[in-house]
Amino acid sequence: MQLLMGAIATVALLIAGYIGYKIRDRQTRAAVGGYEWFCQKWLSRSGVHIGYGSYRLESLDGGKNWYATEWTEDGQVKILGPAESCFPGLLKRLRAFDQLIDYAQRHGPLTLTGPNAALEICLLESAGFTVKRNAEDQPSEPPGEVEEAVEAVDPVVETD
Repeated sequence: MQLLMGAIATVALLIAGYIGYKIRDRQTRAAVGGYEWFCQKWLSRSGVHIGYGSYRLESLDGGKNWYATEWTEDGQVKILGPAESCFPGLLKRLRAFDQLIDYAQRHGPLTLTGPNAALEICLLESAGFTVKRNAEDQPSEPPGEVEEAVEAVDPVVETD
């Protein structure tokens, strides 16, 4: 009888341990899923720009809508308004800079010569750089084609 009771207690402990393991596993998976969602959806960009001063931008929907924010003393995020109304043109400039970085990572350093010279110059100018051109170095491609090529460069996913 004692052997039977010991066996029942052992089986009960094994079942309880398995149930506890499954509950903990489910909680861990939910926490990891929530963290992954958070990392994909809540994006943040901050920095200093000569034309805008310091900025902090947050997106809560994976980059579709950006807001100018600031952190309060108690650690809360205060939304100041849409990024475009608080910092006009900043998002366009940041995206153009991302395109420039992506282009350089794919194709190597910019040379501003050869068949991609006009595209490289357009990428630099879109990102806010001033490119001084000599009279003999004027691009031969019509500006419309170069601007379409700049739009075709895949943007980098914005994360910080």
